[in-house]
Amino acid sequence: MTEVRTSTSKQDKWRAHLEGWKASGLSMRGYCQREGIGVNGLRYWRARPSESKTGHEVVKVAVKLSPSEPMIEVVVGKRFTIRLPREFCPEEIGAIIKVIESLG
Repeated sequence: MTEVRTSTSKQDKWRAHLEGWKASGLSMRGYCQREGIGVNGLRYWRARPSESKTGHEVVKVAVKLSPSEPMIEVVVGKRFTIRLPREFCPEEIGAIIKVIESLG
C-alpha cells in the first residue's frame, strides 16, 4: 500500500514562514528575499487548503494498486474505502469526494 502524505516538519516550516511574512509587514517578495526562500514556495503554501481554511479535517489517504487487480482502492482515514476500475473517469472521483465531504 502506498501512503500519500506531507512531512509535518515541512508543513510546520512553511506555516512558520507564512506567519512570519504576515507579521513582517513586508511584501511577499521582500520577505522571501530576506529569508532566502522561494516566492513560489510561499505562494503554494499560502494557497494550499488546510483544515483551518476549509473547515474539513486533513486526513491521510492510502492508495493500493495491485497489478493483478483491475481496481484502484482509495482509503480515506478509517471511515471510507473507495474502489474504482483502473480506467475510471476523473470527474467521477470528484463527484464521489463531494458526496463524502457532504457527509461531514
